[in-house]
Amino acid sequence: MSRFVLPLLALFIALPARAADNELTEQEKADGWILMFDGKTAKGWIAGKAPMPDKQVEDGTLNVKDQGAYVAHYEKPFKDFVFKCDFKLEKGVNSGLFFRIFKPGDGGIGRGWEIQVKDDAGKAPTRMDCGALYEYMAPTKQAAKPAGEWNSIEVSAIGPKVTVTLNGEKVLDADLDQWTE
Repeated sequence: MSRFVLPLLALFIALPARAADNELTEQEKADGWILMFDGKTAKGWIAGKAPMPDKQVEDGTLNVKDQGAYVAHYEKPFKDFVFKCDFKLEKGVNSGLFFRIFKPGDGGIGRGWEIQVKDDAGKAPTRMDCGALYEYMAPTKQAAKPAGEWNSIEVSAIGPKVTVTLNGEKVLDADLDQWTE
């Protein structure tokens, strides 16, 4: 009997430490990750030109609906980055993760780039669907989960190279230098 307990115990010890929601592990901190949302306040988030109100925090999530601005952005600009988050959409929602915006808080998107976040699970992917480099490049597959389910997304933007992983599947590998206008 003890032969089975020890290997099982060793397996549990060998698993990497997992942080709770809205927390970083010690390794993630050591690797330079920045926690952009603490699950309790909207600290660091801007809605238009004003701090995002804490009323946008609901059940440990940041709900950007009715925030009082077209685009919310983080207070610190990033040049190259890897951004990870989980999101859940209501039926019919059309949103996006905007990056490389040259003028945050101008009331619009300052015509940067957008990774589409949209309720369109089960559709053939187009340049306007979840995981797309909006208007420029369709995801290779539709990996979004239906409205009401949690999705996980990772966007990496290093120099002109942009990759998107949606629910564990790489769906976009783009080179922004191929578009000059």
